[in-house]
Amino acid sequence: MERIATNFTLVGGRTVNAEVLNKASWLGIAAGLRSMMPIAVLTATSDKSSPTLKKLTTYMAVGEVIGDKLPIIPGRVTKGPFLARIVIGALSGAVFSKRLQQPPLAGAMRGALGAALGTIIGYTYRSFASSAIGIPDIVWALAEDGIAYTLAVNAATPEPQA
Repeated sequence: MERIATNFTLVGGRTVNAEVLNKASWLGIAAGLRSMMPIAVLTATSDKSSPTLKKLTTYMAVGEVIGDKLPIIPGRVTKGPFLARIVIGALSGAVFSKRLQQPPLAGAMRGALGAALGTIIGYTYRSFASSAIGIPDIVWALAEDGIAYTLAVNAATPEPQA
């Protein structure tokens, strides 16, 4: 199936690829679920990242995946973690957009919005799913890990050209 590339023009005449902005949104959603995941994936998929930086960001993402399961970690919807996720989503969207020669500000806005949505949706489903369905929270947390990773990888990895 052939994809139709959709471009549109911003105020000021700059053309933006809608697919890039959609992927910036997905990176933001991933940041809302696991804040370090899009940073680790963007670093891993970059030719410009050093091996040390790739390892560091991977360790940070793995640390967050582990830390998320601990009861001492503050909730993601408290002021500090919520704002941090929005900032990380914005940075991820901007970096991704710049990587593809698109306006970083547009990617940052989509990444920030995605992060806010991902944070609220992730918190809501984790808060209510285990009590409503009876499946332990750890199962939902592991599913959320997988979703965050899948979103980030699918957004950051270029699609094969036919």
